[in-house]
Amino acid sequence: MTGDKKVRLGGLWSNTSKAGKKYLSGKLGGLKFIAFEVAVKKSEKSPDYELYLVEEDKKPEGMQSGTRLRDADDSDMPF
Repeated sequence: MTGDKKVRLGGLWSNTSKAGKKYLSGKLGGLKFIAFEVAVKKSEKSPDYELYLVEEDKKPEGMQSGTRLRDADDSDMPF
């Protein structure tokens, strides 16, 4: 965005899974999101974090890059 005009969309919380993997979590409207740091970037243009929409019945704890949401352990998600 140009200038000082910013629109706050929400907040993110830093978390650590039981497996020791750090991630960010937050909400935007009624949607829940998590973001994991990309451990191995394929190129300099690759993102630093990957953002996932969290399904209401599953919360992806300890999810590895490329893991489907329904395959994740949800035991210590903050929401």
